[in-house]
Amino acid sequence: MNEKALVEALQNDHLACAGMDVFEDEPLHADSPLLRMGHKVLLSPHMASSNYDNGLRQGILWANRAVLAALKGELPDGVYNKAVIPKWLARFGGYKL
Repeated sequence: MNEKALVEALQNDHLACAGMDVFEDEPLHADSPLLRMGHKVLLSPHMASSNYDNGLRQGILWANRAVLAALKGELPDGVYNKAVIPKWLARFGGYKL
């Protein structure tokens, strides 16, 4: 992965967000620009999958429900950018797998 290119894409809004649990250098350096990307990144230690019973379970279940709803043409819960809802519904609303 090219973290420099990822940060640039996030800063220029070519990407809306990124989730990562693997980094070019581990552990992630304290001065990494990824740590200053705010809501645009979800950063997790490389052991995220082993935390299922220690806090991630509800988030994983929520994410799965949201993806399945979207695939069925239903509006997922927790849409952050409410302004996109009408356009999304016009394009995908009611779509059935």
